[in-house]
Amino acid sequence: MDIRHDEFFDELRVLFETLKDLVDKYDLGREVCSALLVGVIVPDEETGKNQMKLAADFMVADEDELDELLGGGQYVYQQAQREIEADFLAEQAFYERAEAPSGLSLEDTENWGVDEWIDFIGGKKEDENE
Repeated sequence: MDIRHDEFFDELRVLFETLKDLVDKYDLGREVCSALLVGVIVPDEETGKNQMKLAADFMVADEDELDELLGGGQYVYQQAQREIEADFLAEQAFYERAEAPSGLSLEDTENWGVDEWIDFIGGKKEDENE
C-alpha cells in the first residue's frame, strides 16, 4: 500500500468521527442509520485478483440492519472486482495477440526506441520493417 493510501485512510477516520459528532450534536443517535464503506482496490498484475483495503464505520440499530448494509457493500465490491478482472484479462489478451516489431520481445519494451514503438502502435510486423 503506498503512502497516499495511508494518508487517505487517516483523513477518512477523522471524517468518520466528525459524522459521529454531528449525530451526537443533534441527539439523533437513535434515528440515524449509516454505513460507510470506503476501499482502495488494487489489482494484482500477476494473478488478476483484486486486493482491497477497507475502512468501515457503522451506526445501525441491530445486527439485521448491519447484515443488510454489508450485503450492499459486498455487491459493490464484487461488481468492481468483475470490472477490474475484465479489464486485466482484456489487456492480457491484447499483449498475447500483439507481435513485437523487429523481433523484439514485448517483455523488453524498456529498451525499445521510438521506431520500435511507432511500429508496434502502427501494427507493423517484423517482415514489414525491412
